Amino acid sequence: MPAPTLISILRQMDYFLFFLYIILFLFLVRYLDKKNIICINIRLASAAFILKVSLACLYGYIFLKYYGGDDTWMYHYQSLEETAFLKNDPLHFLHSLVNPTAYTRYMMTTWWQELEYASLIKLLAVLNIFSGGSYYVNAVLFSMLTFWGAYFYWRLLQSFFPSGRTIIALVFFFFVPLVFWASGIRKDGLILLSTGLFFYSFHLFLGKKGWKMLLVSLFALLGVALNRNFVALSMIPAALAWVICHTGGIKPWRSFLFVYAISLVVFFVSPLTGPVNIPEAFVHRQSDFLALKGGSYVELDRLEPTPASFIRLLPQ
Repeated sequence: MPAPTLISILRQMDYFLFFLYIILFLFLVRYLDKKNIICINIRLASAAFILKVSLACLYGYIFLKYYGGDDTWMYHYQSLEETAFLKNDPLHFLHSLVNPTAYTRYMMTTWWQELEYASLIKLLAVLNIFSGGSYYVNAVLFSMLTFWGAYFYWRLLQSFFPSGRTIIALVFFFFVPLVFWASGIRKDGLILLSTGLFFYSFHLFLGKKGWKMLLVSLFALLGVALNRNFVALSMIPAALAWVICHTGGIKPWRSFLFVYAISLVVFFVSPLTGPVNIPEAFVHRQSDFLALKGGSYVELDRLEPTPASFIRLLPQ
């Protein structure tokens, strides 16, 4: 029998870690459920998590085989470089996260874009310590983190629709398009996690669960901003309208109509009153997107920073 090669040993180690982390996660879920820290049936959690891990691996395979790796494998390779920084110079690793523009490793145009990009890469760099730098073991570790996004939404919605527990579980845990795109190693899963935690903890805060839940909500909102700052901004009017209708006894449709009407006014008068021209920022964002290599598959007219232009292009 030939002696095992280093490559074969590493592959066996990948398989070992791959299944070890799946088992450890399910044991953790069972333990937390027994301690009433979370509330989810272990069979539901097991089926949902195994599906999520399977689709996360399929995501990586498809984009490597048919699209040359795309962003997800680019993140992985860059994270391996960051792991080397973490091992050799931890202070430099942390400093480049606090002050990413001094590092300019990712060649983004603003400090916040550098921070958004670096936060994902550095998260993966930490995961590499536990995965040995294996993409597919990282897929398990990443799924262990992002799994809770679906859980938070499931818990939140079933508190409003207790008779719809099964349908809500099917949507968030087993609706393949959602699970597939939220399982890939990129920001989508982190956004689902952060938004789910925000709305669930905010619901608990409004339900008189204490100010700690408000702090958790703010932490989650920061997590959303680190991944997609415009998503975080879009959540603020919704949260404000929620507070008004919850505490003021106002009908939800009136509260949301009022808040979003005020938001639209702020949006369009910002060039006159504020330091940021929000419509102009939208126009620049669309222009940058259309200028990307390959362009857009969707035909769109170009925005102008005027109310008439936004209204005219709204159906598009």
